[in-house]
Amino acid sequence: MVVAPCLAWDVSRRVPVTRRPAKFHFTNLLAAACWSPSRPRSARDLDALPAEVMGRWLEWAVAQELFRRRCIAGEELPELLLHWQSKEHEVDYLEVERWVTTPVDYAWFERALPRGRLLVVGNASFEARSVRGVYLEEFLRGGEGALGGLPRPDLPQPGVPR
Repeated sequence: MVVAPCLAWDVSRRVPVTRRPAKFHFTNLLAAACWSPSRPRSARDLDALPAEVMGRWLEWAVAQELFRRRCIAGEELPELLLHWQSKEHEVDYLEVERWVTTPVDYAWFERALPRGRLLVVGNASFEARSVRGVYLEEFLRGGEGALGGLPRPDLPQPGVPR
């Protein structure tokens, strides 16, 4: 698996929406390094990337780790990632931020998705009612609670009535 689809999520019906445009994330950083126009070959090359491009690489690193964890757990569709979008906001399977963020930056989340929980992976550690921030290093090490209780949506299983 090199690229994973990130499908739109219908909150009210709790199902992925395949008819809406999907995003695609690399789940293999070696392949990303080969095919990326920036082609970083060292830590210095990564540090020199523009913020937008570096943010994409961080998302891919997190997507790769999620894929790895789901494969180890034996999930049926380990490559399936989801995103939610409104007119004002968008949230991928989890948020990956290069800059320091605080719970205030995600105050909108609880109003938009009242029963949701969000894990923000980046350069800050914080805890709020529905939003938790962890350092990228903590997430990648899989430290205690690195997923912050982040639930995987209940996806319908083929042949099993809901």
